[in-house]
Amino acid sequence: MNTKTTAALLAAMISAGAGMAQTIEFDWIGDGIAGTSISGDGTVIAGNIIDDNSYETFRWVEGDATHTRLGRATVPVLGTGAGTPDVSDDGTRVSATILNTAETLATFGLWTEGSGWAIQDATPVAPDANQLDSSIASVWGLSGDGEHVTGFYWTGGKARPTTWSPSGGAVGLERRTPTSSARVNCSNYDGSVVAGWSENPGGTWQPTVWVNGAITVLDTTDGGIDEIYGVNADGTVLVGESYDLNTLTHVATVWCWDGAQWNAQKLGTLPNTAQGTGRSIATSVSADGSVIVGTNYFTFNGPFSNATGFIWTAEGGMQDIETMLADAGYSVPAGYDLFGLDDISADGTTIVGNASFIANPWIPGAFRIRLIPACFADCDGNGVLNVDDIDCFVAAFLGADLEGADCDANGVLNVDDIDCYVASFIGGCGGSTGGD
Repeated sequence: MNTKTTAALLAAMISAGAGMAQTIEFDWIGDGIAGTSISGDGTVIAGNIIDDNSYETFRWVEGDATHTRLGRATVPVLGTGAGTPDVSDDGTRVSATILNTAETLATFGLWTEGSGWAIQDATPVAPDANQLDSSIASVWGLSGDGEHVTGFYWTGGKARPTTWSPSGGAVGLERRTPTSSARVNCSNYDGSVVAGWSENPGGTWQPTVWVNGAITVLDTTDGGIDEIYGVNADGTVLVGESYDLNTLTHVATVWCWDGAQWNAQKLGTLPNTAQGTGRSIATSVSADGSVIVGTNYFTFNGPFSNATGFIWTAEGGMQDIETMLADAGYSVPAGYDLFGLDDISADGTTIVGNASFIANPWIPGAFRIRLIPACFADCDGNGVLNVDDIDCFVAAFLGADLEGADCDANGVLNVDDIDCYVASFIGGCGGSTGGD
């Protein structure tokens, strides 16, 4: 596969925020890597380098020929790794589990453009913290502002959920019991709402949120392992998975805060998912909560799972990304399987996902998808605004063609549609409010 392949594709209607048609743009980011996080505008991606088994953190910036290694990988030195790299909304900071300065322990790390890694070297990291094997802490998330690293530190052989910053150090969060484990996977923009999982007395992981440090277990169903993976910018929408007692299946779930309580909605699974042995996981959500992405396992079998990525919106429901690409005329590169979608940009337009070669050596690779709203003013759909588009709109309007002339998408053609079209045309599509 080429290191970078780009195809702009006209998709069939994809219901998203504004309910408009969209163009899909597909970029292959690189072979041998796994993308785990994307910046707020979709131009920066962070993840792990896989093909050399180092799991070193990388940062990729749009326009660069390849990704940049950030160093301090734990696997080559300690033989183990943990956590996931994450990038701030502005793309200038990356969090990860890294080596301490002495290169003897896995610890908190925050990389900043221009200055490199800030490292948690001092031990213990908190009064109750201690070392477990060659690790003192593990990093699993980063707030949008890049100020709050999330994860856990070890205490008495258990994981204590925590936030950490180079200036403020580690702040241990509340646990269900003093001897139970928990982990923080994600954070909202300012670090006031963080979420992940906490362990019940039987060892089951259950989806959990901490708001200003106060813990709430969102689902106490004893289903095994269920977590929160993503939270929107203001902390009012959480996404992850929960156990559906009706189908005995772990399913993608969204929790929304109504001002008084968290309300859960199970999103289900894609068609043909095996009940009980399949599962779906929501991994990330846009800043406004309108677009959710994740992974659907038709059958769940670890690295050998039959899986795909999905996009969910209230209007369109759960849609298979491979089907969307196929409908748009794009074929997944020969020998590769799109394994899942890991993160979506704050503006909801750009997604990072991962693929794997379906035969030994199962080489992974990362890709980026952009969802570009269609321009209603571009009536003839050729990507250029000119007098031909005006003629096209006039013909549609006079012909009572709702698809081509109902600019305000209210089902009625009148002078408002003309005003809407003019605004869209003059604004270079910035004034478009509806239509195909």
